[in-house]
Amino acid sequence: MMIRESLLAACLGVCVASCGMPVIGGSRAPEESTWNADGVWQRQAGDPPVYVPKGYSGSADESQGSFVTDKRDKKRFFIPSGGAGGISEAVLRNDAYSNSGGRP
Repeated sequence: MMIRESLLAACLGVCVASCGMPVIGGSRAPEESTWNADGVWQRQAGDPPVYVPKGYSGSADESQGSFVTDKRDKKRFFIPSGGAGGISEAVLRNDAYSNSGGRP
């Protein structure tokens, strides 16, 4: 039993070291080029980053909309009230949930 636990710990250590991100909940967030292939979101400054709908020019604060946070890497998606760029608020929210590992 000790050998199996040691091998599991070693494999987990290699996985964390090779992917460059901590493993949280057994998975890691995919690269932006994968989840944002259609270019719906644009990154704003910040660490962790905040993403707003492409073409949105308002402020990304709670008085203008709401946020969806990715629990894996803490990036945040800002969903403006009423939507933006011809995309409805509901579609943006669903896309943000999809890109952040699901609903809270």
